[in-house]
Amino acid sequence: MRTAKNLVCHELIGLNVRIKESKDKKLNGLEGRIVDETMKMFVFESGGKEIEIPKDRCVWEFTLPDGTKAEVDGSILVHRPEDRTKKLGK
Repeated sequence: MRTAKNLVCHELIGLNVRIKESKDKKLNGLEGRIVDETMKMFVFESGGKEIEIPKDRCVWEFTLPDGTKAEVDGSILVHRPEDRTKKLGK
């Protein structure tokens, strides 16, 4: 497991994700595929349903296309997707 510093600079839609830790304990371990993203929320598909989860309430574990897993604290992801790639990429 690693923390991918540059992961936050890339497109996250389409990645598989698991909630590793959440302020809402019933969300721990929930997994699926990200299908949309807003400034404060991820929308991901899990069990045939789309679920909206606030980014900042969780520690997210992303699975990259090569199978590498990367852990990111959601509080650093709270930006509009198009701004996040610009601001955090510097």
